[in-house]
This record gives sequence, structure tokens and C-alpha cells, in this order.
Amino acid sequence: MEHGAFKDYIHFQVEYGPRLTDFYASGDYAHAKERLKAYSLKQRSEAKLIEAMKNRFGQGLQNHVFEKEKAFTTMLGDWNEGHTGKFQTSSKTSGWRKTFTAAKLP
Repeated sequence: MEHGAFKDYIHFQVEYGPRLTDFYASGDYAHAKERLKAYSLKQRSEAKLIEAMKNRFGQGLQNHVFEKEKAFTTMLGDWNEGHTGKFQTSSKTSGWRKTFTAAKLP
């Protein structure tokens, strides 16, 4: 770590630390409520998307028996980004993969 960067960090902590401590110690949990609300809304919207996909395209693999008329495949990728390293997966793709895996979608 560079000496100058560490010095800047210490100055920031000395200046803003007491204000942040007062903010979080005040007992006002508005920030926590907003984070929880955002998380629950994200969960709800993902559940609605998965339910809509299941209703529209079918369940995919059901009881380990491949049903041709109801099978669908989800293709994941981030072809617009351009900043992901070679042979690396973008965080968007990883997040959707976890969501689809949890919902048991192919």
C-alpha cells in the first residue's frame, strides 16, 4: 500500500468517522429497512420472471425425463460488456446462473 493512500484513508476516517458512528448509533434503521426492501423486491421480481418462464415455456426437465414439447434452454451471456477477461464469467451471468439453478431451470 502506498504511504499517501494510507494517509488519505486515515484523514478520511478522522474527519468522517464520528459522523458515521453517530448516524449508525442513532437507532434509526432506515438504511437497513431500505436494503431489506430492495432485497425482497429483487427476490419477488426474480420469482415472477421464473414463474412466467415456466408458464410460457414449460418446466424443462421434469422428474429426470426429457419432454421434448416442454423443454427449453436458457442461454446466458454478456456480449456487450467487453471488459470481462478471456475465459472469465461476468457477474451478471453468474448471478442469473445461481438464480436459475435455485429454481431448477435448465
